[in-house]
Amino acid sequence: MSTRLPAKLTAVSASQFERSPIISRSLLFFLGGSLFIGSFWFLSRFLGFGGPQLVLAAGNKTGESYLFSRALKVVVEANSSIRLDVCATDGTDDNIRALERSPLVQPATCTSGHSASNIKADVITAQADRLYYSLIPQPAQNNANSLPPASAARAIAVLYQDHFQMLVDPKKISIASPDTADLSKLTVGPNQLNGKKIATPEGGGQRPSLKTLSDHFNFPSYLDIDLSLSNQASPQDLENTLESNDIAAVFRVRRLGNSRIQQLIAQGWQPIAIPQANALENTTYPAYRPSLIPQGTYQGSPPVPPIDLETIAIDRLLVAHQSLPKRHAQTLTKILFEHQQELRDTLAELVELEELRSADFEPETVVPLVSNVAAPSADTVIPTHRGTTAFFTPFQLPFVIENADFFALLITLFLMAYSGYVSFRQNQANQQIKILVELMKKLNIYDKPREPNDINWLTARLVYLSEQHGELDKAFQFASSTLGHEGFRAFSEAYKSAREMIEREIEERQRRFSSLYVDAVVELMTKIQAEGTDLKTLSNRLDRLFFEAGETLTKEDIFSRESFQTFTEAYEIARETIERKKREQLS
Repeated sequence: MSTRLPAKLTAVSASQFERSPIISRSLLFFLGGSLFIGSFWFLSRFLGFGGPQLVLAAGNKTGESYLFSRALKVVVEANSSIRLDVCATDGTDDNIRALERSPLVQPATCTSGHSASNIKADVITAQADRLYYSLIPQPAQNNANSLPPASAARAIAVLYQDHFQMLVDPKKISIASPDTADLSKLTVGPNQLNGKKIATPEGGGQRPSLKTLSDHFNFPSYLDIDLSLSNQASPQDLENTLESNDIAAVFRVRRLGNSRIQQLIAQGWQPIAIPQANALENTTYPAYRPSLIPQGTYQGSPPVPPIDLETIAIDRLLVAHQSLPKRHAQTLTKILFEHQQELRDTLAELVELEELRSADFEPETVVPLVSNVAAPSADTVIPTHRGTTAFFTPFQLPFVIENADFFALLITLFLMAYSGYVSFRQNQANQQIKILVELMKKLNIYDKPREPNDINWLTARLVYLSEQHGELDKAFQFASSTLGHEGFRAFSEAYKSAREMIEREIEERQRRFSSLYVDAVVELMTKIQAEGTDLKTLSNRLDRLFFEAGETLTKEDIFSRESFQTFTEAYEIARETIERKKREQLS
């Protein structure tokens, strides 16, 4: 009998092996690499993996905003993966240029050691009035010092309030005496400042703020000069410097209690009021706020100023570029509002650094800066950064929804990688199917037109088939633990055909094997019926035949239950015949 391979198995194996396993593996490696790169980019971009490097343009080294920025750097790096490079610049205007990627008027010097006229700031400190001014359309200018529009600026926090502070030399400008009845005359009129020298820093936003006042109060013929006032100078040196330059007034935009202003007051200079803040706020600069310099701010006895003086306050803002990731802006906001004691301690330590001593910061004047930190208000001159809004908003969209586009990309890459993985598993299924095909080909080698009815040959053949059945079971166990759903389904079809083929051959040969023993029993029964037969000899031969069949068929597992039952029935009939013959002979 010859065994043919099932047509279904032949079709499956032929189609499966037309694919190249090399292509499948290359695709799998490519997609796996893409998924790895995408995941690494996600961690770097959204989770801060690897530590983002941010540049903070903080103004002049002698200003409170620079000192505050240095403290913020220490606390941020201690409580997050963000690294801040704090850069000293010429002031607010250069900070805005850095934020808008424009060349700076003066090169910036950064804590990283980098110094350049072109820096790309992620975060800056800025006067609110200069930010507002930059947003007003200006006539086209070719001046390199012109201020670019701060269109990319987004507010993170109000650090503190600066105040317009005008001080005059009583020897050059007559003011009302605190002893007179009308103390409200501590205000200088426009005519008194015409033609006078007013000292104010050349860079930053302080000189443009003075220009705003001169335009409003109409003292256009004043002369402003840059004057560096060092607290380390002796009182006599300071007085000589002011006299030699013929300075009549000093204008500063600084927070109340500033040490440089305190130095001038110690030399006899007198603060004066700057009125009409409401008018300026409503008609010119919404960033201006009416404020007061409280009585005794700079000296308690006698009090300086002697009364509460009207003046203008502006917010000193921490501003980020609109492209700063939301997560980083949210981290900066969180640290500003949740680590204030740490900021205070750091400020107190920084004023002792050698590099900052030239500014003569005093702990009692700079540590309170932290208490003034506030959230951007609804009337802030620029929009609030979405990261800051997220910090103050109790209900937020889930992170996955906000980054749906990116997650869609990750899912696409995952599906592509999974497709490659399925292809790889399918290739494994093809290899297993190939093993089954080779196994069935081996079985066909033993198929002859006529097989010998020899017990020894049949025994060897049944043992071989039993071994192949075991190999088939091993292949099935391996496939079930390694192949995917689709690959295992293709494999199981071939496995089913191979198993059926082996079991069919085993059953056919078991029937032929058992028929040999049944024929032997029938032959014995024929001899029993003959006259003169030696019943004892035939009985012994029958017992040996039963023993041999039982031992061989059961031990080798080559005899089916049904076939063995047929043999035992024939044996019992033969045994009864012998016993009946014996009784007949005795009678």
